[in-house]
This record gives sequence, structure tokens and C-alpha cells, in this order.
Amino acid sequence: AHMSHIDDVVSVVVSIMLVGAITFQLSLFYLVNHKDEDIKRYAWETIGMTISTFCAVLVFTGINEVLEHILFDGLSETSKICIGLAHALAWFALMQLLILQVAQMKHESDEHQEQRYDNLTSHGGNAAAANTAPHHSNESLMCIQCKAFGGLFAHVSGFASIHAWAHLQHEAIAVHPVLGFLVVPVAGAVFAVLIEVGGRVRKRKIEHDGELTADEEVWAEVAEENENDVAALCLAYLITGAVTFTVTQQLHARLTEREPARVKDHGAHHGEHHRRLSHGHGGGIHHTPMEIGAVFVVGLIFAVLVAVFVHIGWNIHVKKVMTERRQESQLGRKHSADVHLYNPPSASERMITVCQLSCSFTFAWCVLFACHWFVDVKREYFQITDIFARVIMALAVSGAAFVVIYIMDKLSDSERTAAQVDRTLRTLITAFGVLVGFTWEHAFASAVSDIAAHSHYHEFVKLLCSCVLVAGVFPAHSRYVVPRILELQEENTKRVAKEESREISESMRQLPS
Repeated sequence: AHMSHIDDVVSVVVSIMLVGAITFQLSLFYLVNHKDEDIKRYAWETIGMTISTFCAVLVFTGINEVLEHILFDGLSETSKICIGLAHALAWFALMQLLILQVAQMKHESDEHQEQRYDNLTSHGGNAAAANTAPHHSNESLMCIQCKAFGGLFAHVSGFASIHAWAHLQHEAIAVHPVLGFLVVPVAGAVFAVLIEVGGRVRKRKIEHDGELTADEEVWAEVAEENENDVAALCLAYLITGAVTFTVTQQLHARLTEREPARVKDHGAHHGEHHRRLSHGHGGGIHHTPMEIGAVFVVGLIFAVLVAVFVHIGWNIHVKKVMTERRQESQLGRKHSADVHLYNPPSASERMITVCQLSCSFTFAWCVLFACHWFVDVKREYFQITDIFARVIMALAVSGAAFVVIYIMDKLSDSERTAAQVDRTLRTLITAFGVLVGFTWEHAFASAVSDIAAHSHYHEFVKLLCSCVLVAGVFPAHSRYVVPRILELQEENTKRVAKEESREISESMRQLPS
């Protein structure tokens, strides 16, 4: 009778996951083919974010667990932290070199592309099939490859940084809770130095020939975007760690940790209590409704801060554009049209962008942890497996997020809302897309870990599974998903640029002459 009950439970779980997965996958066709171009773009961006994050976590955790298995035996925590930071720095440098290399690669000629397209069109007379095949110029191919591989390595670098700095944060909190909070500005300062060094290297290389070429422009744009993402991902996770510790007096696990553990008790100095290590997604530690609600509210507070930084960033951008236009009117357009010069964003612009992204990611991390804690309580009550609970949570969060995205998009398209409100809404929509990507990444990564856990050499099995999955998924991502995202983003950028230019022109006319 007991075995029959287990079989019934397994049958129900598999049936629900099958129906839910098929329904969700087919529902994506409604979103990626929606009549609203913004909804279509948000759907493709969310899919791209999910795939890139999923591949990055698999790559990093697979390699990192093998390295820890080989190197960490008998090492002190200080040595482990130093190795982790060096590992993160190596991924950051590799990301920079890869973007530069891809940007400078010579892709196949436009004539070859035309020949391939003609062959596909003439093969069986299937023009529709040819339209779905990749067909891009040299410059667009370069941009696609930079975006795809740069984004992957940026996420790998981000998760490597998260793992290293979170380890340092855990050890710092074990010494004194205040030190854990100080890790956030220290990490921010390190990333500021890395970003500054990267910017100076790009500026020197680009200005060496005195002109900004197409490949250099793509290189600079993608490198700046990925540097911002790496810094924001790591800082947001550290902020979330500080928040969850403040609320629960517990530390959430780092990326490659699977089982709950205890941090050294320093009660003689800081009160007689144990600071337990919480997964944020299980591990037998249950959180009260008050703790779950508090973390969720903190996430909403950071969503409000996103709006604040959007406003600050817009004001800085307007001042910069106004200054450039005044200079052009004074010097004339002849000089500016002679040479295409490199005009990187200022330090203040980069700082505001990183702060804005950090708040967006912190919102996503906080809501993710709150949802995990809530699902953990319900998982124990309904006696369901961890992976089933994660899939159900990912489906629920995705559905709720796209409802919110749809409402926000309608508000931003309305003529009743101010331009500043529209910019804030578009940024918050991106934050909800990141949240969806994080929830699915956690579900996928947990599935791979559960598969590998049954092997005696689970670190190497997990690395093998990760390589196979990434080798199968990422080419489709770079070949079909990224080009579609860039196409939709280019159309949106042109439309938004016209609106912003008109708004800035109106602001300049209102100024006293």
C-alpha cells in the first residue's frame, strides 16, 4: 500500500509537470508573436536572459566544483577566498579578451551570405524556410557574436564574482555582522577600478588610429554593457545577502553549496546565537511569514530605487546632450562630421547605470528568495520534491511577471503618462524579466545537480552534463534568439531616440537664451 501511494504521487507529479511544461512552452508562441512590438521584445529578451544565465551557471558551477574538488582539500578559508577571487578575475579578463577577439574576427563575406540565402530559397522553392535562416551582413554577424558570447562570459564572470565575494561576506559576518555589510562597498570599489582600467585600455586602443571603426564601436559598446552587468550581478547578490541576514540572522548558500551548514559561532563577542546557513531555496530551514514578507518588501523598495536612478541618469544624459549640442552649434558641424570619434560614457554615467542595474537585480534576488522560502513551507506541507516545487514556482512567477509586464507596457504606451514615468516603467519591466530568468535558471541548475548527485564522481558528471547541455543550447541561442533580440531592440532604440531627442529639444527651447 505504501509503494502504491508513492507511485500515485510520482504519477501526479510527472503529469502536472508534463502538462505545465507543454502549456508554458506553447504559450510562449503567443508572446513572441504578439501584435505589440514591446511585448514581443520583452518576451524575446526574457528568453535570451534565461538561456544565457542558465548556460553561464552550468559552465561556472561545473568548472568550479571540479577545481574545488582538486585544489581545496586542506586549504584554509583565506586561501579558498583568494583562489575564488583570482578565478573571478580570470573570467573577467577572459570576457574582455573574447569580446575584443570576436569584434576583430573576419566573418564570411556578404556575397557568400547572399549565395547561402539564394541556395536556401531555391531549395524546394521554400522561401519561408529561407526567411527563418540566419542572414546577416558582416557587421551584424560581428555584433551578434559579440552580444551572444560576450553575454555568456559576462554572466559566467558575474557568477564567479558572486561565489568569491559571497564567500568573503560569509566569513566576514562570522567575525562581525557589520563586516559583512562592508564587503559591498569594497566589492564596488574593486569593480570601479576594473571598469576604469577597462575603459582606459579601450580608449587608448581606439584613439591610437584617431578614428572609431565599426568593430571598435561594437567592442566598446558590448564591453561597457557586460562590465556593468558583472558588477551589478555581484553587488546585488551581496546586498541581498546582507538583507536576508539582517532579516533572518541566517546566511543563504553560495552558488555551488547544496547542503545547509553552520557558520562559526562567535557568541562570546556578538551574543550567544548561531548563524545558520540558509539556501534561500531549501535545506530544512523554514522562514516565518514575517521574514518572507520583509524580504519581499525590501525587494519592492529597491524597485522604487530603480525609478530614482532612472531619473538621475536621465538628468545627467540631458545635460550631456545639451552641452554637446551647444558645442556643435558654436564650432559648426564640419569638424564633428570629419571623423567619427570615440565618446565613452562619463564616470558618473557608468556609476548611475551600475546602481540602476544593481537595484534591478537586487529586486529580482529578493523576490526570488522570498518566493523560494514561501514555496519551501508549502513543499513540506504538500510533501512534494524540491525540483517539482521549483518548476511550479518558475511557472507561477513567469505567469505573474508577464501579467505585470503587460500592464506596465500598456501604461507606458498611454499618452496620459509622462515621459519620465514611461522610462521608469520600461526599466522595471526589464527587472521583472530578470526575475523570470533567475527562477528558471535555479530550476534548471537544480535539475542538473540532482542528476549528477547520484554518481560517485558527481563533480565530473555535472561538468560533463553542463558541457553537453551548453553545446546543445547555446548555438541555437546565438543563431536564432540573439539576432531576433537585436532586431527588435534596434527598432525600439530608433523610436525611443526620436522621442528623447524631441523631449531634449523642447527642454532646450524652454531654457532662457
